[in-house]
Amino acid sequence: MASAELTVAKAALSGALFRADPRSCSRDEIESMLALLSSAVNECSPPNVQKFKHWALSNLVPSSARVGPFCKYLVALVGSFEGDADSARGLPLLPQSKKSRVPSTKRRRLHVLYILNDILYHVKFRTRDKSFAEKLEPTLPPLVRSAASFSNSPKQIRKIQDLIALWEEQEYFPDSFVAKLRAAIDETPSPGNSAQNDPQAANIANSISKAAKAVPFVMPHTHGDLSTPWYDLPAGNWLPVLEPNSTRPINPAMIKPLVLSAGPADKTLVEAVKRLLVDVEKVFTKEASLDGPPSDIGQMGEFVEVNEIDGEVTGGDTYYGWSQAFCKKMRARKRGDNASDIGHKPDAQPQSKLEPKPKLEAGRELQSPQKS
Repeated sequence: MASAELTVAKAALSGALFRADPRSCSRDEIESMLALLSSAVNECSPPNVQKFKHWALSNLVPSSARVGPFCKYLVALVGSFEGDADSARGLPLLPQSKKSRVPSTKRRRLHVLYILNDILYHVKFRTRDKSFAEKLEPTLPPLVRSAASFSNSPKQIRKIQDLIALWEEQEYFPDSFVAKLRAAIDETPSPGNSAQNDPQAANIANSISKAAKAVPFVMPHTHGDLSTPWYDLPAGNWLPVLEPNSTRPINPAMIKPLVLSAGPADKTLVEAVKRLLVDVEKVFTKEASLDGPPSDIGQMGEFVEVNEIDGEVTGGDTYYGWSQAFCKKMRARKRGDNASDIGHKPDAQPQSKLEPKPKLEAGRELQSPQKS
């Protein structure tokens, strides 16, 4: 579910950046920011870190509502890093060429902490802002825990301990919170005892995913942003202006963000969102599921269930487009069938109800006499 959680976290972060707080960011600017973050995570060089830090100081730190979604995105991001099984067990990695070399999972997770450290230093000694460090406190323990979740990696643990010692020396956080960060390191498996700690290592590796799942579902104030053009608003904003069976064009001025009741989401809505995330994971998963009836990909890219005997399509579903049940219902409605007659041909119309065709005389239709 890491990819689905990352998609949801990215959507939440984009929604926060669309709002004018302090200024609205366009889609191109958001994609550029994600590219800067990816470059800094993969290659934690001073130029890459400086570029992302400048963006964060202009668009993230001054905002009161963007730090939270950004932190949740970082939690989902480090959880989406493709882990190396050999590295997680402390085994040596195979050599790679320079062109195909990709930083390991533990190195990228450590780079995320280094990026935050650079921003913390700037806001502490340059802008004198203490609120940013306070907003980071809920996110740092799972980030530290995930970076230290590799057994037989004493150098990695030492780097994290040195970083926390630096934070304590610079007084970024209170002593009680620094103790929590050190406790997060102690929860990881100890070197030299990896055989007994394999189950614990697996649990700690998944702790970042559990932290993202534990975040409650909260309804936003609006669905969409007032400063966004109508053609960039979410598709759900079209629903109030759609007229069933109408050919009249939609007035774009009527397409506006939906006003929602902010607060905890309804339980039914939460379950529907979770079911949707399961369907999304099904689309992007790399593992085949051998449970249930055999499935295949249809000509329209949808999952279909095929009868192994005669090859007929017996069912299926798709994340994109209309479902098969909806298509059958609309075809039946077009034919004039009832919902219970879906899949059956309509009965022939009784002969007594058929109107006789007008007779032809001299190549012309007989017209009914007009009343005088």
